[in-house]
Amino acid sequence: MKTLLIISNIICLGYLLLIHIKFPKLTSVSQSYYKWEEKKGRGVIFYFWAVLSLFTLLPVWFSVAPDNLKFIPFLSALGLGFVGAAPRFEEKHEGIVHFVSAAFCLLGSLASILIYPSKFYIFLAYYVLFIALSIRKKQFAVRYIELAAFLSIYTTLDIILL
Repeated sequence: MKTLLIISNIICLGYLLLIHIKFPKLTSVSQSYYKWEEKKGRGVIFYFWAVLSLFTLLPVWFSVAPDNLKFIPFLSALGLGFVGAAPRFEEKHEGIVHFVSAAFCLLGSLASILIYPSKFYIFLAYYVLFIALSIRKKQFAVRYIELAAFLSIYTTLDIILL
């Protein structure tokens, strides 16, 4: 599981770093789909990131979740999968799927961290950091909440397993 977690870290966090460097003005991670699409129809990169993150993270997340709460990482990961499968959030019907899936992903991530109350400070620290960045840049960006969720899940799993 440790190796799979390291691979998942590289895929997910590597993509987040890549889009931060390549597209620094994004207001959300999902917006990277449109930026990739502008580059000769490469929006599929966003899809592959979501799916590869899902399939490498879910087994690890399952392995540490208590048996009676394994549905929480499943719902969160499923949300990420649907975010990747419905990336065009600016379109009416696909946008509804995208936003509902993103909510499942975010709430599932938060609920998963609450399973480990001693680790909640991780989410809180990232959340405060990214809210401070948002205030400093004088713009609210969903990206900061997304980053707080991803980083807190990965940090929590890294502490538990590595």
